[in-house]
Amino acid sequence: MDEYQQAELYKSGFYAFAYYFIFSFIEVLAMSIVIISSFPDDLKINIFSILIMVNLFLILLVGFYLTHRIKMSRIDLVDANDKLSYQDLIRRARRQGIISGILFLLFTRLYEVIGIALSDDVSFISAFLNPRLNIISIVFSIVVGMATYFRQKKKIQK
Repeated sequence: MDEYQQAELYKSGFYAFAYYFIFSFIEVLAMSIVIISSFPDDLKINIFSILIMVNLFLILLVGFYLTHRIKMSRIDLVDANDKLSYQDLIRRARRQGIISGILFLLFTRLYEVIGIALSDDVSFISAFLNPRLNIISIVFSIVVGMATYFRQKKKIQK
């Protein structure tokens, strides 16, 4: 990246994480008040889980903000000088698509199997071999892999 691209990236990242840090500070203050107060334990756990969900939502919001700023400033585009470098960049995009599809499949299956296996109704093996969940996970992992590939391919400039 050149100096302009680095400056845009640093500026976007600084704004995003400054907002996130300010919110986290306010959240910690609010959480300390909740913990110190004399609420029943069930209510404290519910408030704590809500704060965690809000915090995760804000992390996603910061990520989307950074992605939007990078896309609008066009600093994520890759130049292909000749046909050989273009083919190499396409190969890399294809590899990233395959890897992201496989990782999505592994993480979703792991999440589903652990969630199902922790319930008392179903065994671990039957949760792992559930054909409906396997088909759904495979289809969505293919979609994620293709989306990653096309997104990376779109960044390549001839």
